[in-house]
Amino acid sequence: MEQKSDNVACWLKLREGFSQNLKSLGYSKRTLIDYSWALNKIERFIVDHGLTGYSGEIGDRVLAETKAKYRKGNQRLMRTVVCRLNDYSLGKFEILHMETKKAQCPKQFAEKLHGYIGHLGKLERSESTIKQSVHYCTQLLNYLNLQGVKNLSDVTAAHIYGAFIDSNNNKSCWATFCRSFLNFLHKSGIHGTDLSVAIPTTRRPQPLPSTYSKPEIEKLLSSIDRSTGLGQRNYAIVLLAARFGMRSSDIANLKLADVNFQTKTLSFVQKKTSVPQKFELLPEIESALQCYLINARSESSEPFLFLRDIAPFTGIKASAVKTLVGRQFKKAGIPTAGKKHGPHSLRMTLASELILEKVPYTVVGKILGHDSDGALKNYVRLDVEALRSCSLTVPTPTGLFAGMLAPYMWGGR
Repeated sequence: MEQKSDNVACWLKLREGFSQNLKSLGYSKRTLIDYSWALNKIERFIVDHGLTGYSGEIGDRVLAETKAKYRKGNQRLMRTVVCRLNDYSLGKFEILHMETKKAQCPKQFAEKLHGYIGHLGKLERSESTIKQSVHYCTQLLNYLNLQGVKNLSDVTAAHIYGAFIDSNNNKSCWATFCRSFLNFLHKSGIHGTDLSVAIPTTRRPQPLPSTYSKPEIEKLLSSIDRSTGLGQRNYAIVLLAARFGMRSSDIANLKLADVNFQTKTLSFVQKKTSVPQKFELLPEIESALQCYLINARSESSEPFLFLRDIAPFTGIKASAVKTLVGRQFKKAGIPTAGKKHGPHSLRMTLASELILEKVPYTVVGKILGHDSDGALKNYVRLDVEALRSCSLTVPTPTGLFAGMLAPYMWGGR
């Protein structure tokens, strides 16, 4: 028994700290019981194999050994606990979640990619733009690495075309971001040729923006069950998207300090454009936010307005906003075949309603927080009636063309 205590002393210390951290993050009693079951399995493995502590490698061995013993639900629980225990053992005390493994840039190209990131920073590109640039450029650099390229100065047009063919389905985005990177390599003297011209031209389909009618939007809002805390949170989120046309990233990034009930305003800096935005709180939005804050928001020191409904009670992600809006469309029974049904569709619906009310395009752009006139083309496409007034009368056919049409025209036979 003494030997067992010596062997698991380090593990017990880690387990105790991990469990206390879960409690401090607000995990429910039911979840703590489930985690305790998984931790017991890990502890049994450590004791049975005479180990003195825990590591990520031991966690992998536990998962491999228990894979054939448990049902899928218990296997999933074991994977989650091992992942979060690994995070905790590495010093990640606040955010405990499973992270998607991202592709890594080959070492021989890392310095050049870092230089490009710095270049984008000087150009004041948004965080999301830089993130996408890194993603697609890393794809390109990994392809070059597989082709045996050691130095970017040795890259050829054939390499670039091959990378384009090998790229994922979103070739339009790949082409856009990689062209910029290759142009940077040329201008900075890393490559003697501007290989951006070697990337084939791609055409991205330009369907009309998805919009919904006023009755459909009201049906969407009324379908949310506001008798629950989660429903009160979701109602406020969907209301912000529908009435203000806010992007999912801005809704997720809202802080408590952004809402001022004294002046009845909502002020924030847009995540995508870094442009300040300010709205006057509509009565229904003010009521929805107060209802959520008073009755549903979990007690937390987090500065974010909207929090997860389960522990850890951190701010929600933009992806969560997109998911809940999409699910609510389905729950409301609103037809979405062939149409987008996320927060952006609510944004476009607001734009179309403003245009139908003859609000000038520039004002619509200001309401939606655009910082350039380039986005106005989307609103012009929504204004079908205005476009109809610009139609031209079809000219009467003459000459050879008239002769070709004659057999098909009335009285031509």
